[in-house]
Amino acid sequence: MSDNSHILTYLINEIPDPAYSQYQAVANGDIRRAIADGCEHILRTLANMPPKSVSAELRFVYDPNGDRFDKQTRLNLFVQISAANKGLAKSFDRLLRSGLLSRFYSLKKFKDTGFAKKDLPIQCSIVRREDFVQPLYTPNFNHKIPDCYYTITSFAIDERNDYLTLDRVLDSVDEPVVISIKVTPEDISRQLFAHTAYLARLGSINRSWDDEYLEDFNNFDYSDNQSDRFNNFREKLKPLTRRDPLADDMSRQQRRFHETLRQPHLRFNIDILTKTEATARLIGSVVAESAFAEGSYRLMFDKVCSEDTAEIESSRNNENLESSDSLNGFDVQDYSDLRGLTGVATVEELLGIFKLPVASFASPFCIRKNTDPKFVDPKDLIVLGYDQKAQVGNDSPIPRGVHIDVSKKHLSIFGLPGFGKSTCVINILLQLFQRNIPFIVFESAKTEYRVLKTFKKQRL
Repeated sequence: MSDNSHILTYLINEIPDPAYSQYQAVANGDIRRAIADGCEHILRTLANMPPKSVSAELRFVYDPNGDRFDKQTRLNLFVQISAANKGLAKSFDRLLRSGLLSRFYSLKKFKDTGFAKKDLPIQCSIVRREDFVQPLYTPNFNHKIPDCYYTITSFAIDERNDYLTLDRVLDSVDEPVVISIKVTPEDISRQLFAHTAYLARLGSINRSWDDEYLEDFNNFDYSDNQSDRFNNFREKLKPLTRRDPLADDMSRQQRRFHETLRQPHLRFNIDILTKTEATARLIGSVVAESAFAEGSYRLMFDKVCSEDTAEIESSRNNENLESSDSLNGFDVQDYSDLRGLTGVATVEELLGIFKLPVASFASPFCIRKNTDPKFVDPKDLIVLGYDQKAQVGNDSPIPRGVHIDVSKKHLSIFGLPGFGKSTCVINILLQLFQRNIPFIVFESAKTEYRVLKTFKKQRL
């Protein structure tokens, strides 16, 4: 994509509550499915565009400092569209602002997405899992056997991914984190040709030059002599090479993978940028496990240059990916074209990762749910309780309650006997007392005694 591409950035600072009645109505009762359909619509639209003409990126920007009191402002989501021309940019702007996702997310146009890459020097990337397997026999026994077999698997997606596990983990992280999930249409005709040739090579390993003639040769006597001497001779003929059962296993596995290569593909970049390698490994594994099942991924680590360009030294973006962990000492030059498949995938494989988060019955830790009350400075609040995060050991739960100005007008408390109405009133009066706000209590002698006893302890 050219440097003068048209870039559109949208900010999302709250996520939808799946129990919200308005959302339930427009989603026919299944909000999570409707949001997944909206993300899939974007991916399929991209997959049918010309290669490298447009890209879409989901970016999670976590700032541990944020608002010192409002913990739900630490995580912001960005959707960024980069198009080669103004027409494509305008089309995707309409898709986002009027499409399926616009019913559940408020997308506000934005310019700055936060941290520069040069401020976060450690990068963890998520790619398809590839392996190099040692054959059972060496080429000495069969000249068609390679030094190693190459295997690559499709992503197994986790359709339940809502990124709430990521939200919980980020709540305890004390350094900035940027998670970038970028996809763009890609032409994989070269990789398709290379993989077809690889399948043909696997199929030829256990097939000798006379396999196709053996059946006719064993059932026809060219000499018209039916003596046992010739029959015994024919039964003892064997192929000249040793068969490797592992080659058949590799062929069956790769044939299933090959079926997906004729579908439209997207090149993906899934990067986690942090300041320390330990945090990069943690967040990388959380993101990967949230989106993919069965371990069908691999984590790769790189460093961001500290130069003015601040470009990423990502060997994954180079199709000749090399890593000492994956090579295992094998010579893999014959698989250079195939190794480019680690960074491309079908739409179906990316449905687990290219997805916007959805809330649950509990409030998120780092981002606001649309039904959560807006944050109010605790100094201006009569605190009635705290978010559920207090139950999981969080040191700074978010206070919830009534604004002092609202409580000046009228406040009613209803409940069954023994459910804490008097205790709630005493709590409110105690906070008024601490703020030097005068009040008068009209209540029975029993409750009045409890009130006086509480304030006596406060004075002491």
